[in-house]
Amino acid sequence: MVEPLGRVNLFVGENNCGKTSILEAAELLATGGDYPDFFKGSMRRGEIMVSKNGDQETEFDPCCLFHGRLLELGSRFTIEGGNIEPVELSCEIVAFNKETVDQLDLFHGELQSGAQIALSLKHTNLTRDRVLPLSKTGGLPRWVDRSLIRMLKDVESSVKVPVNYLSPESLKYTDISELWDEIALTPEEPKVTEAIRILDPNVDRIAFLSQSAFPHDLSRGGVVVKLKSVDKRLPLGNLGDGVKRLMSLSLSIIRSSGGFALIDEIDTGLHYSTMTKMWRMVIETAKRLDVQVFATTHSQDCVRSLAWLQDSHPELGAEVRLHRIEPGADRTVSYTAKELVIAAREHIEVR
Repeated sequence: MVEPLGRVNLFVGENNCGKTSILEAAELLATGGDYPDFFKGSMRRGEIMVSKNGDQETEFDPCCLFHGRLLELGSRFTIEGGNIEPVELSCEIVAFNKETVDQLDLFHGELQSGAQIALSLKHTNLTRDRVLPLSKTGGLPRWVDRSLIRMLKDVESSVKVPVNYLSPESLKYTDISELWDEIALTPEEPKVTEAIRILDPNVDRIAFLSQSAFPHDLSRGGVVVKLKSVDKRLPLGNLGDGVKRLMSLSLSIIRSSGGFALIDEIDTGLHYSTMTKMWRMVIETAKRLDVQVFATTHSQDCVRSLAWLQDSHPELGAEVRLHRIEPGADRTVSYTAKELVIAAREHIEVR
């Protein structure tokens, strides 16, 4: 259990204690069980297996979603949350047979062949249950994507909010370019430039070039910056990974307007001296755009910077909650920014 929540929530704890799992649980709950959103976490973790049917098709491996990593009839998990109204998502392993198909009228032909068990998804915002049949080897074929989406049109979530997950690797340059298209010539465009200036105040402008300008390396090309002290434009990568991380943070939160931003290892690539400014940017953007942020860290400097922020900007510190995850405990230990100030002064470890 994680409560109380703030607008910005930072999760700390030992390695393998479940910090990232909380972000992924929030992602599943917020996306409403939509497919293929349900398997985004599996994609990030590389939980993919090759079908044993000889066709070399790749499949999602759902076993890691369940306790003990076992796909057994009756295995299930439930995620609950809510603000104004409670929301719940449940997933259960059920038998997949003619009765299941007739009841839901969702699958036919090749999609049924060989399936014996399935994932049954229930969500508060779904008008009908969703049943995803698994292959003989216990995987969910990735080729199902488009056909399944077409068949599920009548059970779309009644409420859709933006949900964006940012991994420690930050965004690819192609993703940054796509997000920039959404904010270009809007009031949010200069805000991204301000975020980059946290690390390099010399940044004057940012521009995005066509792919033809970088035919040799499309994965790292297209994003250029103009520095006040340099006449020519420079690739964004010339300023280091920290600048790219700040740009990814800013764009991800802006894209989450009215929804949720999930940020794994928020301090990745950032020097401790910049973290208070980073937090100020994150909290101000989240307040302005009505975004709830869930983030993780291993860094004591990242935690301590929240205490420094509370001292200088208590109105921003009031938006923050830190949650420490204890192995084996059924709920987190929560701290306000004011309590972090006391912990910092008394040299109390809260990670």
